[in-house]
Amino acid sequence: MLRRLISSAILPLALIAAFGAAPGGAADTPDAWLAAHPAVARHLVWIAGDGRRQPFDAWSPEMRRRFDALYAGIAAHAPDLKMRLLDPAKGKHQRIPADVAFDLYAAHAAHVIYVEAHHLVPWSIADRPSVELERLLASTGFVARIKPTSRKYPDGIEANRDFQDLPENIALGEYLSDPRIGYDFVTGTTSASGRSLVGRTELETLRNLTAWLRDNVNHGPLNDPGKDARARQLAWLDDRLRVFPGTQVAMANEGCHSAAKLLVDLARSVNIPLLSTRALDDANGMKDSSFLSRTHAGLVYGWGGSSPRVLWHADDIYARDGKIFFPIDERTHARLPQAEADQRYFDAVWFTPAELTAQGFVYRLERVIPGQGHASDANDARQSDDLYEFGTMSGYWKGMGRGEPALLLNWHYDYILNGDPLLRLAAKHVVKAQLTTTFAKYAGEMSDEERPRVADVEAFDHRATEALEALGGAAAYQALVAQAKAARGGNLLTAAVSYDGRR
Repeated sequence: MLRRLISSAILPLALIAAFGAAPGGAADTPDAWLAAHPAVARHLVWIAGDGRRQPFDAWSPEMRRRFDALYAGIAAHAPDLKMRLLDPAKGKHQRIPADVAFDLYAAHAAHVIYVEAHHLVPWSIADRPSVELERLLASTGFVARIKPTSRKYPDGIEANRDFQDLPENIALGEYLSDPRIGYDFVTGTTSASGRSLVGRTELETLRNLTAWLRDNVNHGPLNDPGKDARARQLAWLDDRLRVFPGTQVAMANEGCHSAAKLLVDLARSVNIPLLSTRALDDANGMKDSSFLSRTHAGLVYGWGGSSPRVLWHADDIYARDGKIFFPIDERTHARLPQAEADQRYFDAVWFTPAELTAQGFVYRLERVIPGQGHASDANDARQSDDLYEFGTMSGYWKGMGRGEPALLLNWHYDYILNGDPLLRLAAKHVVKAQLTTTFAKYAGEMSDEERPRVADVEAFDHRATEALEALGGAAAYQALVAQAKAARGGNLLTAAVSYDGRR
């Protein structure tokens, strides 16, 4: 039987005492801390299933007690927050009862406040732009309303009351649970390396998370008869941080969509909001599938400020052959130290808007509404009658349809980073011959304005030859590749970690 958001199932105040209370005063009581920080508190908003905005100071007593209990459990390091959770066995596209939706939202919002109040990271959310703060503290950053339609919903689920996953996560089957899972992992408490990925700044932390994804995750999907059953093993964040059976790495089961969500979840755990976006495969946006199917998942950091960074396609981090790379210091002709190499990797794949525009990408953040504009195809109308929106679009390649700009961009990465695909050609002495053909094929009929700014073939050949020499020749390079492949998956979640009483 569906448990309503406001019901006798809500935990009473007595549970706070059962969790215990960490010492320290106001920072351990969310009401007092929020009262002292009204600029943050006003973004703590629950959007009910019927669209009503309920700011924190207007929450019902039951909602406040539930939020306080979850916060108290976090403060007391309770082994189990007793959250109401979805059942992965019921499928990958589930509706979310209102009480479950509130639990997952309230637990994560409470964790954001706890991390801020206890100064657990070197930055603060206090001065963050409103649109970014809302991704951390408003329920619209966690669940989406169900649009009333003629569609028959599962028993106990009602439009205008209950919820579903955010449009960018529809049908992934990857759900939120205990908010401490990501925090404990990112800070090194539960990772195999024991090394914190939290840097001195948000961007340094995002760089570390990018390097972690590159080195520890593979692209899905699972193509075998047991795909659905095996995918359910990836329902929770802690499962997505573990070695996937039969591999040495973790699995982004739905490719860029899963990878983008993984970075969103990990970054949010240390109070860094990321905007999940979609980029169209072609400039017209009209193909033989819905908007959700013909787009790639990407991310934007700092979209509410003056210096955003854009990852147009999450697969560019970890799913290219060039994820194994050997950047060289142009002055000394020696390999860059790992931290500098990781920074170069980050700067290569996370563009500024101006850099991405210069590569031939039309960058424009816009909310996509089913049946309108980019989502006006008939396939969208059939597949989206329960969605109010498709989320945010980051843009499209101007030259798509007349060439392969995204594939040219991959070679741009390999040039900047001395990626394995380029050095492989250098080891065979075929850089000029191969890239002359490849570049002509990918350029197609694109104009100079539409084509990514890829260096010429002579520059590629010179750079690759120089890098190969700096690495000690072809044999030494191949040994480095083997070493890098063997090291993949070396920093995942330790096996003994347990959350939510699920293990």
